[in-house]
Amino acid sequence: MTDLSAQEKQIVDSLVQGESKKAKFRWDDNFQRRILGLILTDSFFLVQSKSLIHPEYFSNESHVIICQTVFDYHEQYKNMPQDFVVRQLVLDKIKDKPESTIIYYKSEIENLYEAFVPSSASREILQDKVLTFAKTQALRIAMDLSQKDLKKDPESEDVWNKIYERFRDAMNVNKSFEIGFEYFKNLSDFFFELGKDFDVADKFTSGFNKIDECLSGGGCKRGEIFAWIGMPGKGKSLSLVKAAVENVKCGKKVLYLSVEMDWISISKRFTSQFTLLPHGDLLNRRNQISDLISMSVREFEDKNRFVVKQFPSGQIDVNDIRAYLNQLELYGFKPDLMIVDYPGEMKDAPGVPQWESKYRIMRDLRGLAIQNKMCVFTAMQPNKNAAVLGEAQFIDESTIGGSFDQFKPLDGLWSINQTNDETTAGFGRMFVVKHRNGKSRYSFVVKYDKETLDIFECSEGEYRVAMHNVAAVKSSETAIDQGVKNKNHKKTAQEEEVDYAE
Repeated sequence: MTDLSAQEKQIVDSLVQGESKKAKFRWDDNFQRRILGLILTDSFFLVQSKSLIHPEYFSNESHVIICQTVFDYHEQYKNMPQDFVVRQLVLDKIKDKPESTIIYYKSEIENLYEAFVPSSASREILQDKVLTFAKTQALRIAMDLSQKDLKKDPESEDVWNKIYERFRDAMNVNKSFEIGFEYFKNLSDFFFELGKDFDVADKFTSGFNKIDECLSGGGCKRGEIFAWIGMPGKGKSLSLVKAAVENVKCGKKVLYLSVEMDWISISKRFTSQFTLLPHGDLLNRRNQISDLISMSVREFEDKNRFVVKQFPSGQIDVNDIRAYLNQLELYGFKPDLMIVDYPGEMKDAPGVPQWESKYRIMRDLRGLAIQNKMCVFTAMQPNKNAAVLGEAQFIDESTIGGSFDQFKPLDGLWSINQTNDETTAGFGRMFVVKHRNGKSRYSFVVKYDKETLDIFECSEGEYRVAMHNVAAVKSSETAIDQGVKNKNHKKTAQEEEVDYAE
């Protein structure tokens, strides 16, 4: 969570002690009038305020109604209402109230437009103050609502999740208000960031040096999403597990979400790749495995580095993943890298075509990466055309199953390619289809280890030798088959001659 200022901490302390009413009025009516006056007269501030300020943040009931009216109007018509429009819309809402109340509302609207509009010189100062105002008011409301919920059902998990959501949102209210990078004003900051070394804590490996080396900064970043694409059984899950292993070794916390394989199978693959021990002999080597893993994680203070979660196929969507991440954070586990294996087995969005649903899943997963400041790896399924590609061809965006739109949210797409001969030899080819921030459209060869279920880079020479041997064996087998066919054909011909002579 974002650190609180001294003033904000004081306010939170008062809320915890039950002094919510006192905290409510730290921002007096005069200040709140100035904020609302700026919303009514400054179109830029109005647009930003909609994502920052909620009408209920205001203490005065009239301010709540006026603010909501302006926000609703802007949402519908995409422009700022004029003063007479605001006046009429508000009066329509309170037409059943006493005459004295109506008179007060009319007077208050006039005050907001005339007496409490700040000068242009004080605009920036007021904008800085409104950030803290919004955060503290959000905290107050979160505390009040949470206290009520706890009184009703203090042992409910849903209640505690709701409380967490409220306070998280309250602490993040200022983030959506940031103007962004003002290029010409802060050009020096641009060059500073451009020349700054990529922080290791924010860098993730794909598991393959030839990919990492061609990415800007030498690896994948937080807030980005990358995907493997390949035919079934060609190494998508192996590559995802490899990414998990290599990033855990780098000290990252990794969450592996499986919508296809069970958690035991994933854990077996991880164990074998992590320890380099045979996949089929893990149970007999449990003591050796425990020692190897203990030595590997000894340097990490937090031993909880890798979590595997299995979800039933077709039963979860991105919202379910978001809720699970919230629960994990309450538990004390916040992943640096999340692996989703794989979105093709997730629940489609209701009421939309399947191709659009798949696009939404990839888009929302990228949103999760940004929101949770983590990196995301996943996998995709190509269409049937990818099954007939030749040795010189690669799976690319043209063979993505469902829709090309799935490709758009990705920061990187890597394909796994294997012909029948390559499968026999235990080799394959990786192709970098896309890098948003790095070199694209290049390939390299890889080798599969059947013992450890690993997949790793190898030399072109080793690949060519292996493929030559496969071709030689096939040629020999073809020659033997042809010889047998010729022999059988000759024998049949001789038998026919004997039959004819008889």
